[in-house]
Amino acid sequence: MDIANIIMQKIDLAEFIRTYAKVDLIRVSNGWRCKCPIHGSDNQSSMYISDTGLYCCYSCNSAGNVINFLSDYEHISYTAALERLAAYLNINLKDDESYQKCKSVEQVMTSKKEYGIKNRYKVEEYLKQKRGFTDETISAFGLGGVDGGVCIPLHDANGRCVAIAKRQFDKKPKYINSYNNELYDKSAFLFNLDKAFKLISDRIYVVEGYMDAISGYQMGLPVVAYCGNELHRDQIKTLTRYLKKEVTIILVPDNDPEGMKRVPRVRDYFNAICPDRQVRVALVPDSCKDMNDMLLAGIDPAKLETQHIDRYVVDYLVKQCTTEEEKYHIVEEYLPTVRSGLIRLDIIKEMAKKWDKDYETLKEYFDTVGKDSDDILAEASDVTGCINDLKSIYRTGGFPTHFQQIDNCIRRVEKKQVIVVGATAGTGKTDFAIEFMLRAICQNNMRVVFFSLEMPKGKLIERVVAKLIGCSIGEVEGYVASDDMMVNKAIAKLQERMLVFDGNHLSIDDINERIKLVNSKNVLGGPVDIVFVDYFGYMQGTSTFEDASTAAKKMKGMAKDNNIIFVMLSQLNRGASTYDEPTMSQLKSTGDLEASADYVFLLWRPARDPNLDIGEREELANITRLKIDKARDGMYGPNLAEFRYSKETSRLEENYA
Repeated sequence: MDIANIIMQKIDLAEFIRTYAKVDLIRVSNGWRCKCPIHGSDNQSSMYISDTGLYCCYSCNSAGNVINFLSDYEHISYTAALERLAAYLNINLKDDESYQKCKSVEQVMTSKKEYGIKNRYKVEEYLKQKRGFTDETISAFGLGGVDGGVCIPLHDANGRCVAIAKRQFDKKPKYINSYNNELYDKSAFLFNLDKAFKLISDRIYVVEGYMDAISGYQMGLPVVAYCGNELHRDQIKTLTRYLKKEVTIILVPDNDPEGMKRVPRVRDYFNAICPDRQVRVALVPDSCKDMNDMLLAGIDPAKLETQHIDRYVVDYLVKQCTTEEEKYHIVEEYLPTVRSGLIRLDIIKEMAKKWDKDYETLKEYFDTVGKDSDDILAEASDVTGCINDLKSIYRTGGFPTHFQQIDNCIRRVEKKQVIVVGATAGTGKTDFAIEFMLRAICQNNMRVVFFSLEMPKGKLIERVVAKLIGCSIGEVEGYVASDDMMVNKAIAKLQERMLVFDGNHLSIDDINERIKLVNSKNVLGGPVDIVFVDYFGYMQGTSTFEDASTAAKKMKGMAKDNNIIFVMLSQLNRGASTYDEPTMSQLKSTGDLEASADYVFLLWRPARDPNLDIGEREELANITRLKIDKARDGMYGPNLAEFRYSKETSRLEENYA
């Protein structure tokens, strides 16, 4: 149980601040304004409370959710504030195993931090003389001494001590960290985020090490550190959750070959996760290696020249080339990966200056260079290239559907593949798709966009909530009306993983455009993984066989272009039996859908057979059968599956023979 999410769902932040802190609210667009009760401001506009349940004060930089507000207002820890709000809502935390584990981790790490502080005298000379830290900085970070090294407490975004790092003096590696735990995941953790986000105005600095982040903080800068060899994807996702869209991220790589060579890969991560984010790279002076060196040298990092990451990376790649031909080839390959046309022009101008070439001539060359015979042949891959592509597929791995009978047959589905689910009307295509979607979200942690062209989004989410709570469809209304905790838990589980479009006016091109828009705006906090369309016949532009065929042929290109699993639901041909085992040929009248599919799943309801007696019909009443009629990568087990629908839980449960 995610207690924090439940608290945020249950408590109206604006109303809580109004009544708890006794301040007057003024309604503004999408939120409220008020005096800041945390630092006692008289300015009626200093605090903004959004309708999304977040607040921020532009004077004291306090920001966050209702738990953060109570923590800052009462000057208590985040955990104490959470417990107080849980009591306010009559939530019993003593029996919550997950919460107690988290609390235990925090207590253990806090004890280690306090032990280090008691032994701070052992490392004070190092921290002050070698690193240049002041007493105030050392205290702010809780730095201490432990076993011949420096104890560095790691605090999460809410200020909780969740892990400990150690800077060793006489041993290798120089830095060691706590193991991952319930509150700490090294691949997603950013050091100093709790202090940095309160200092952010228009930029945030991202550095490599703990000492660099502490140095930046001492210089008054919003700085976080990834504390490893390279900034990870999950750390980028963590960072962007705390940033407004207009905030620029400034990378400060270590000024050595190891630091600089990792920037191209980090650029790729940013392009995949938040392609519209402004990312720049600070040009560290040759006399310094990192931000701690700048602190010691009295250099203000805020005054450093910065370069757009696309410019920085192409400069770095060109410097690695040994011949003019290599340089031209690198730039030629690189330019199409740059999203901004202006940055592309800047790169060409810079190259023209470096190579002493005419800008217009070079621009024309890069604009027109294209598919001569060599380029066309270059698109082909020899056997080695094919093997490398296969290795890439293996590394990426596939995703189980978490329907055991289906996985026994096809093992997994992969990005860039198309699944067609066919059935006659009333067979349960939508219910199967929802079940498939929830397993993708809850067990594969995938981001989903669902195009519900037939069913209104409210009725779709009714089925989703019923399945997550485990109740009948008829009971959902009561749970929703009473603002039940289980509904809030279901909402929290889906909040950043699911997006629904329910207009029935969309064409296949409209759907493709919306997928790209969701990705470009980073709506789900990362790229879309799987898309469901319910269903093919409701799309615009499928009324004739020719139009339907054209739309069907675009599905595979969409799956490849957007790097998604694409699931299309479809009716079978008119006249298809509602109870006999269907065949793939019954999709023919819907535009040869099966030709574009990597997998074809066909559903039917055997209880509809008019030849059954009453007893047989009752026994099969809630049974749905599925046949895998096409699997491009092969079948590895039986291709038939059977499911039983439970009216009590609304779940589609596997029915094993």
